[in-house]
Amino acid sequence: MGYTEAPGQDIVLIGGGNGLSVVADGLREAGMADHVAAAIVTVYDNGGSTGLLREQYPDMLAPGDIRRVLAALATDRVAAQKFNDRLSNGHAAGNLELVALAQELGSFDLAIAHVAGRLGVSNSVIPASLQPATLVMRHYDDDIVGEHNIGEFPVTDPFATLSLEPPVSAHPDAIRAIARARKIVIAPGSIRTSLGAALLPAGLVEAIQGNEEAELVVIANLHAEPGQNPEEWHVADHARSLGELIGRDPDWILHHVGALPNGEQPLGINPEGFRNITARIIAEAMATTREDGRTIHDGAVVAKLLHGLISSPESQRHEYAWR
Repeated sequence: MGYTEAPGQDIVLIGGGNGLSVVADGLREAGMADHVAAAIVTVYDNGGSTGLLREQYPDMLAPGDIRRVLAALATDRVAAQKFNDRLSNGHAAGNLELVALAQELGSFDLAIAHVAGRLGVSNSVIPASLQPATLVMRHYDDDIVGEHNIGEFPVTDPFATLSLEPPVSAHPDAIRAIARARKIVIAPGSIRTSLGAALLPAGLVEAIQGNEEAELVVIANLHAEPGQNPEEWHVADHARSLGELIGRDPDWILHHVGALPNGEQPLGINPEGFRNITARIIAEAMATTREDGRTIHDGAVVAKLLHGLISSPESQRHEYAWR
């Protein structure tokens, strides 16, 4: 399904993991890729193929999330599938290509540009930073090191904090893209891992704060993260935590309603939690199941809702009885 173009409505996507690529893929499938000015992607994962490559090349940025987003936005779908293929050695083909090109060309940016040209990606795919670092969570008196380890850790410290070690600066192109954006969309993902790592480089949240004309859109997670009690952690908590991390309240919150396909408990909707949130709310069923059985956001539904925000935002607002 394609949508009518609305010139000048440039979207900047921010995130990592699977969430950002699902949103990007949905926008491309809906014929809305031209609306995406840039995707700003975390580069600090240390699990799977990416983690093995970072062990082998300690100064290399994590390629996995960049690979997923490039494949999602690619117009050459056959090349994109091959780029995402898992090889017999356990590595994703695209991860190996990005690492090899970065070494050959001397720049991760140049490696991305080379692959983008081959895959037919016209959007800017930008690492959140060009400086290598490790995500660290301070949990009580202990440090949990690495995005993968943090993601699997059962967090109980309500005051746990995240940092990148060493501290890094945001990619200048990311700052410029945010400054020009009309809609800044925070993709679904873990605040403790992919989203936190994407937002931590110095200057990035300041850029979001500084573009007051851009609307900040948060796509809430489908369910609670490990360590979050699904009976107590709700959509409003997710949005509020992101707002605190960014230093700015969201203008829009998109969240799923209804049962999840795999029977998991969806992220709750607590009416009281929304009372102090000024964001406008869009609530719609937006979950689907991947071939491997994992529940993810339905990119087609997300694209439809984002198109609504661009073309007729007031028609998208869902008023709740408690507001």
